[in-house]
Amino acid sequence: MRALRGGKQLSRNAMYKALEAAGITTAAGRGLHILWQLAQEGFICFGARHAKQPTFALLDEWAPAAKAKERDAALAELASRYFASHGPATLRD
Repeated sequence: MRALRGGKQLSRNAMYKALEAAGITTAAGRGLHILWQLAQEGFICFGARHAKQPTFALLDEWAPAAKAKERDAALAELASRYFASHGPATLRD
């Protein structure tokens, strides 16, 4: 979706307008299904709320892919995050 490029976030109505401008009808609930499908395929995600309304953003821009880690480093980070968020915790946990 070109309308979201560059870190833009759009409301549902703005997304519908962008789809309509591209010649894609959003009538009769179709817009909601299109947004759902785009989210399921990993193109868009929820962005920040604006005036109590959700916005949409490009997933690749909003949450870039994490760097791959070696198994031991990944397990060490998982354990560190677990203990930091579930403390007090013991090795038995």
